Amino acid sequence: MIMGGVTAAVVYELIVKRQGTPGAYLTGFGVLIPAVLACPFFIISALDIRCMPHRLALFSFPGTVAFRISEAMFGFAPPAAKKSMKNYVTYYASLMEATFDPKTEEPVRATSTDMIHLILDFLPSALILTMLFSLASPWGYAPNVTSADAHSMDHTLGEIFSAGHLMNNFIAAALLSFSLSFGSKGVSLLFCLLTGVRTQRMVDNPMFASTSPSDFWGRRWNTLIHGALKVSFVSNVG
Repeated sequence: MIMGGVTAAVVYELIVKRQGTPGAYLTGFGVLIPAVLACPFFIISALDIRCMPHRLALFSFPGTVAFRISEAMFGFAPPAAKKSMKNYVTYYASLMEATFDPKTEEPVRATSTDMIHLILDFLPSALILTMLFSLASPWGYAPNVTSADAHSMDHTLGEIFSAGHLMNNFIAAALLSFSLSFGSKGVSLLFCLLTGVRTQRMVDNPMFASTSPSDFWGRRWNTLIHGALKVSFVSNVG
C-alpha cells in the first residue's frame, strides 16, 4: 500500500493533472510503466526471493498499476478519484478498489458493521483454505493417480481428458480460487482497518456461484483486473 500511495502521488502530479498533454504520455509510456513493470524483477533479484507465492504477489501489483497509469493518461480514472490527491491515493493505494460516494465523490467510510462482516467473511475462508491445503498437500495437490505425471505438460489427448486428470485440475482450480478469494478478503480487511475506507469485492465465489462464462469472468473472477482492462483498453478503442 505504501508503494501504491507513492506511485499514486507521482501519477497524480505528472499525469492526471497534465492529462492529454505530450508530457503526460511520455511520462506514462516512457518512464512510469517500464519502471513499474521492471520493479518486481529488481526486487526478486535483490532480495533473492524464491518463494513462488511471494513472486506471484510481487507481479500482481505492477500489472494493476500499469493499467491504472493507462487509465490516467487516457482520462478513464473515476471522476471521484481524480477530485483530489487524497482521493487518488486512496483509489490507487490498494489492490482492492475503494468505494466512492457518487454524490459527494468522497471515499465511503467503512462502518463497524462492515468491519465485522469482513472479519466474519475472512475467518471461514482462512479455515477452509488451510483445510484444503492440508488435505491436498500429502498427495502433491494431485490425489488422483494418472498414467502421466500430474505436474507435467507432456500428456496425450486421452490423458488430458481422463477422469483422474480432470479431477486433479479441478482441485488445483479450487485451490487457486480459494487462495485468490482469501487473499483479496485479507487485503480488503487490512485496507479497511488501516484507512477506514470501504472496498469493493474482488472475488465473489466464481467457481460455485457463476451462472455463465460471462458471469464468471465479468462479475465474479478478479473483477479488479476486469475493470482495469475495460477502462484501459476497451474504452480507449471505443
